Amino acid sequence: MMLKLQLYRCIKCFGRVLAKIATDPVLLNYLSPVCYIAAVLGIGGWGVFIAIPFLYIDYDARVTQMVQTCGWFLGIELVINWLCLVFVDSTYNPSKHGGPPADVIEAGSKMNTAQGRKQVSHAVVEIPNQQNSLDSDFKMKNHVDKSVIFYFTWSYCLVCQRMNPPRAHHCTLCNKCVLKRDHHCFVASKCIGYNNLRHFSVFLFYAFITTVFSILHALPYAFYEVIPNNHYMDLFYPITMIRGILGFIYYRDFALIILGWMLLGYMIFSAVTLYQTYKWITSGKTSFEIYNKIDLYDTRDLSGKLLAVYGKHWWLNFIFPAHFLFQPLDDPIRWPTFKSRTTGEYFLI
Repeated sequence: MMLKLQLYRCIKCFGRVLAKIATDPVLLNYLSPVCYIAAVLGIGGWGVFIAIPFLYIDYDARVTQMVQTCGWFLGIELVINWLCLVFVDSTYNPSKHGGPPADVIEAGSKMNTAQGRKQVSHAVVEIPNQQNSLDSDFKMKNHVDKSVIFYFTWSYCLVCQRMNPPRAHHCTLCNKCVLKRDHHCFVASKCIGYNNLRHFSVFLFYAFITTVFSILHALPYAFYEVIPNNHYMDLFYPITMIRGILGFIYYRDFALIILGWMLLGYMIFSAVTLYQTYKWITSGKTSFEIYNKIDLYDTRDLSGKLLAVYGKHWWLNFIFPAHFLFQPLDDPIRWPTFKSRTTGEYFLI
C-alpha cells in the first residue's frame, strides 16, 4: 500500500514537472537544447561504440567499420547543421540589409514619440498580421486586399523602437526582429528565418535519416539486451521514469529505455517537420503565411524558390554547409517576386 502511494505521488510530481516545462516557453527554450545534446551523445556514443559491434559480431570486421563510418557521417552532419542553426543569425540589421525609405523613416520617428507609441499600442489589435485576427480578417475579399497590402509594408516594432521591413517579425524569446521569420526552434533556441532556413531543412533531413538508422539498430539490440531483463510495463515511458528513479530498473536499462523513447520522438518530430518545411520552401511562404492563409504567392519556379533559400548549387548544402559560399538569392527587404492572388499585382516596396 505504501509503495503504491509513493508511486502515485511520484507520477503526480513527474506530471507536474512535465506540464511546467511544456507550458513555459522560456524554460522549454533553455532545456530543449540540453536534452537534444544529451540524446545525441547518448544515442550516438552507445550506438557506434557498443550496439553496432554487438550486432555485427558475426560479420567481417570491415562490415562493422563500414556501418560505424556511416553512423559517424550522419552524426557529424547532424551536429554541424545544428551548430549552423545556433550561430547563423537572421536578425534584421538596418546597416547590413538596408533601412526603410525616407517617408517610412519619418513615420517611424513619429511612432517613436510617446503619443505615437500610445496610438500603436491601442491599434495593435487591428493589425491584420496578428495571429488572433487573421482568420476573421481574411474571410472577406475587401479585407483580404487591405490586409495583404498592410502586410507588405514597413511596420513599427514597439520593443525595438524602429521600423521593420515586410515579413519581419519580433520574437519575444530571442528579443529580436527576424527577417522572413518562420518560427522559433526550441531545439536550437533560435528563430528560423531568412539566413538559417537552409540549415534548418538540412538539419531535419539528416535528423530523420539518422533516427531511422538508429532505430533499425536500436530495436534488435533492445530485443537481445534490454527487454529480457525487464517487465514489459517497464518499457513504457512514464512507468520507466518512476521505477528507474526508485531503483527497480538497472541503471543501464533505464538510460537505454529513456534514450529509445527520445529517439522515437525525434524521428516522428523530424519526419513531420521535414514535410512541413518542404511545403514552406516550395511555396516560397513562411509557416505564418501558410497557416493564416495570407493572400500572396511567389511567382518564381521551383528552381528559383530553392535558390532563394539555399543559394547557388543548392545540393551542396546537403554535403557541407555552403552558407558563406552561396548566399540566399532573395531580397529580404523588397520581395519583388511576390504577387497578390486576388489582384495579381506585385508588392514592390
